[in-house]
Amino acid sequence: MAGPLEGIRVVEFATTVSGPSAGQLLAEQGAEVIKVESHDGDVLRGIGAGTTRGHMTGYFASFNRGKRSIVVDVKDPDGAEIVRRLADGADVFLQNQRPGVVERLGLAPPDLLARNPDLIYVSISGVGPTGPYAHLPFYDPMSQALSGMAALQADREGRSHLVRTVIGDKVTGMYASQAALNGLVARGAGKGGQHIEVRMLDAMIAWLFADGFMHLTLTDDDIPFQPNVVQGYDTIPTRDGAIVATIATDAQFAGVWRALGRPEVAEDPKWKTVAARSQIFKEAFDAYASEIAIFPRDEIVARLRAEDVPAAEVLEPEEVFTDPQVLHNEVIDHVEHPVLGGIRQPRVPVSYGATPVGRPRHAPMHGEHTDEVLGELGYGPEAIAGLRARGIVAGWAPDDPVARG
Repeated sequence: MAGPLEGIRVVEFATTVSGPSAGQLLAEQGAEVIKVESHDGDVLRGIGAGTTRGHMTGYFASFNRGKRSIVVDVKDPDGAEIVRRLADGADVFLQNQRPGVVERLGLAPPDLLARNPDLIYVSISGVGPTGPYAHLPFYDPMSQALSGMAALQADREGRSHLVRTVIGDKVTGMYASQAALNGLVARGAGKGGQHIEVRMLDAMIAWLFADGFMHLTLTDDDIPFQPNVVQGYDTIPTRDGAIVATIATDAQFAGVWRALGRPEVAEDPKWKTVAARSQIFKEAFDAYASEIAIFPRDEIVARLRAEDVPAAEVLEPEEVFTDPQVLHNEVIDHVEHPVLGGIRQPRVPVSYGATPVGRPRHAPMHGEHTDEVLGELGYGPEAIAGLRARGIVAGWAPDDPVARG
């Protein structure tokens, strides 16, 4: 696949979301990503719609498009050696195994960097290899809980809520892909390879901090109370749905009341200015939200936009595909997967003038490219057959009725 990362090879020894999402981001920018899977496969192959179709789901397909898959038993010394040989020719090695796994397999940073000093080795974990939580399983909900994210989603009754997407995993994947690119830039400046650690808990707190912790940022004793206006960050019910409206400036606050047919309300000194509203943000929000509630969704959005107030309908997921701006931007691509059939996938959300990206290859079947990749490593047909016979490697065959589902 063409793109700014064309010619960069990535070995992804990772499962679920944080590592694979980092690999997917690199793949859709043009990197060659080889996904190393166990005989059981990435756990996402069994989660979500499509599990009866060749060990493939829509969930897996969206985090693994653009990659090649090789199945290796890394617990066997010969299997681990295959991964080491892959890393010998790689630019980036991504792994998100639990602490101690890569060390036991001989795939730790010192092992691979000794063989390939130019390798950018990226380790992704929940909290890092040390500390009181290092031995515990750690998933996205833990990151949302410990970072303060869940508390910031509290409803009007004070009950905290998770954001209903694996935001911690995806944020960590974005930081990890950026870290890999930073490592490549440093290597290009003559600094060689290195080991980079990315921790989900750290990533979530850093990502959340600026606005989520705005009321806790300034610490001097003479600083007055700082309300957290994010507590008023909410959808607004309407007669037949819900909207969002961002009222940041005095002009926008006046505009929302003009849209509601009550321009005089905005002149009240208690909330006429940003400084005044920041002290009673919830009261100001509730005042216009209660008025918006009597309007039909589409009508009030049109009224607000006519007053230059940022507003949008809260769309159901299926409505997203017919939104006029989404259609204009051609955000969604409709493709045919060899096993899943027709699927929707988002296009790469970045446009490059000099290095445009193409459509990523389909998400790989389990071990679809095992023989192909082993051949590139120098294994001949007899050697590959021997590895298969011993159960060290495996691969999907397009004529296998079980694989086809």
